[in-house]
Formats: sequence, C-alpha cells, structure tokens
Amino acid sequence: MKCRVVTTTGTADWSVRESFNNYLEGPIANGAAYKYHGGIEVRDGVETTGTKSAREFTWPVLGSEEGAVKLGGGVHWTGHNHYSGDDESQAPDNFILDLDFSNPTVKFDGNEGTLLVDFKSREFVDTKTVADFLTGTQAELATITFDEPIDLTQENVTVTGQTKLTATGVDVMGTFYPEGEALAPITLNLTNEVVLEHHHHHH
Repeated sequence: MKCRVVTTTGTADWSVRESFNNYLEGPIANGAAYKYHGGIEVRDGVETTGTKSAREFTWPVLGSEEGAVKLGGGVHWTGHNHYSGDDESQAPDNFILDLDFSNPTVKFDGNEGTLLVDFKSREFVDTKTVADFLTGTQAELATITFDEPIDLTQENVTVTGQTKLTATGVDVMGTFYPEGEALAPITLNLTNEVVLEHHHHHH
C-alpha cells in the first residue's frame, strides 16, 4: 500500500489590512496625545518590513494537510494607551486598541477558501474605555478567493487570494470594519515535497 505524504514549507505574505497598520502607526492611535505608545510587534518567525500602509508581514509555513496550509507566528497591535500615570508597568494593560493574531490557517477547496486565526482582541467601546478581551482559537476571519486552485502536488506553488471579512471577523477586528470588507490579499509561496511511503503491515 502506498501512501502519498506532502511536506510543505515556505512563506505567506499577508499584511492583514494596510489602512489598519497605517492608523495604528499614525498620529491618532499612537500620537502625541498619549504618554505611552504601542505599535506593532511580531514573534515566532513572522518577519516584517516597512511602516504604516507599506508594512508587510511574512508568516512562516509550518506544513500542510489535505485542504489546508498551516502558518505560524504572531502579530500584536497596540494603540490608544489610556494610562497617564508614572508606573510604566501599568501601560501594557491600558491599550484600548489591543489585537493579537497568531497561527493562521488557510483552508482551501478549489479557488475558494477561508482564513482562520487564533486571536485575542479588546472589544472596542470608545476611546476612553479599556474593554474586555475576546479570545478565540482558529476563528474564521475571512473568506478567500484565489486566482487559481492550490495544488499541493506541484513542487512550487505561488497563489494569491483576495480576502473578505466574515461576520465572525467583524468581532475579531474589534468591530472596526463591516462584514464583507476587504482585508489585505494573501500570497502563499509554497514548496511541496511529495513522498511515497510504503507501509508494511505486520500481523
């Protein structure tokens, strides 16, 4: 019995949403009005270049299974810090805008797909209220329409998908954007190694 196993490596370019990065790194969310400033932090293999609307994130590909590519790493956005006292240790817990995405998964079927993320996000009430965190694991953030179907049996695959916020994604993004709003496109740069494994069954 032969079993085909695909090992997938590579990267995914997905900047989440250009105007959101621009806003976060701009004078409103992290400007002179605030004593403590946040910004954008990446971790666990995510690489970033540029600033504001030109900011890019490159996420590491951890592997694939049938119909899904798993990404790793995390990005943390913080802004609108409500704390003005002198105890700097209080500042991190006082960002009104506090959003974290990690471990995205791209699910696909032909040209269509979905983007799932682990998230921790403060609900946005107003610019004076530090609200509670919403958290979720592999929540459906966006639908994806790819320019061509993803074929994991091809050695090198580069596919770009257009993304649209789902109803769940509206809450994940702190209700900043309506359902159906476009997020940044996602480009998968994949290298697939197909191995035929022979399984010996011992009785």
